Amino acid sequence: LKDYDAALASYGKAMDVLRQLPGQETNMAWVLSNIATVYWDKKELDIALEYYQKALDKNKKKNDLYTGAMIWSNIACIYFDKGRYEDALQVDLETLKAFRELGNRGKIARNLGSIGRDYRGLKRYGLAIKYLKDALEMAKEIGIKEIVRLIYQHLTFTYREKHDYKNALHYHQLYKEISDIIVNESRNRQVSQLKIIHETEKKEKQNILLKKSNRLQRDFLIAIALLVIILAVVTVNRFRIRAKAERSLRQSREKLSEMNTAKDKLFTIIAHD
Repeated sequence: LKDYDAALASYGKAMDVLRQLPGQETNMAWVLSNIATVYWDKKELDIALEYYQKALDKNKKKNDLYTGAMIWSNIACIYFDKGRYEDALQVDLETLKAFRELGNRGKIARNLGSIGRDYRGLKRYGLAIKYLKDALEMAKEIGIKEIVRLIYQHLTFTYREKHDYKNALHYHQLYKEISDIIVNESRNRQVSQLKIIHETEKKEKQNILLKKSNRLQRDFLIAIALLVIILAVVTVNRFRIRAKAERSLRQSREKLSEMNTAKDKLFTIIAHD
């Protein structure tokens, strides 16, 4: 997005937080390195070098080999951009030792490419091609297409400066081919990610609908259960009321029968008398 001011502000806030925490020298070195990279991208190379130096100073306490090598590798790139090819070469040669000690083949391949670039800057094309082809071989072995593309580009520039236009065209074609592959792979990854996001959102919506459906079913079943209970209560009450009424009627009939019997006896006695 090239929003440099926002990036610098964010890194500044990160530094403020890290300063308040103990043992954060390595993280602070990375943040300072990122600030330097922003200035490098802005073409403010001297300021970038200042921040890379600050990053190195922060890294001295922990002396993290990988962090230091990465910072020095970026410094070499700036030296190259400033036309300080000999300085860039010396830094890259030292950095190569660090990456070999770490056993990081990806960084070794990239660093070999940087050394080839430095020799190209010095117009020592034979050494440039040697290091670039060593880098290319390693990059192909470990399968890092971005480094392969970078080396093809360096070889194109090197052969073109040598006026070997046949090889320059050859490596430029290879550069274009692998660039297309990288772009297509990136596009396919983005499409796959979008599909995953779409499927995730779809499943979430289905889950929401299922939960709503389950809730409605549960509420419906609860309503039915309550209705059954109410009907049962009403039915029982009606049964009790009817039973009570029948019992009362039966008692009334019994009393009436007793009264009729007594009346009949009375009339019988009167008639006899």
